[in-house]
Amino acid sequence: MATICIVAFVLYFSWVFWKGEPIVTASPRTFEQVTIDWLCESGHSFQATGQRTQRSCPRCSKRSYVVTLYSCEVHGRMEILLGYDAEDEDQLRVTRWRLPSRGWVKSEQELRCPRSRCRRTLRRAPRDPLAPIGRKIKPRGG
Repeated sequence: MATICIVAFVLYFSWVFWKGEPIVTASPRTFEQVTIDWLCESGHSFQATGQRTQRSCPRCSKRSYVVTLYSCEVHGRMEILLGYDAEDEDQLRVTRWRLPSRGWVKSEQELRCPRSRCRRTLRRAPRDPLAPIGRKIKPRGG
């Protein structure tokens, strides 16, 4: 009886070792399946799924851009507009960005704080998922 138990034990653990861990693959979401924050040229904020072509504001029909948050060590968070190009079916590439009340710059340039005396490098800031969309973000110290 003990021999049968030992053989069963060895067979079971051999099968578990041979089988290995199950491989779980996550299905990647496309740009069109993700909800993104948008900001139009008139200042209206809204959330909508990604779109490869130009998106218009649902309130005023002006052109809208993807908006994200960057942060300065001194002045805090600020919204940055992103301009992107569709390179192919699966790939989007950010080609330009715009600082608050400034012109567009190429994405190869390092983002710097728009305050004239500061000019520190801006870092990507995580967005608080519980924060209401459309609130005005006021920088610290200004």
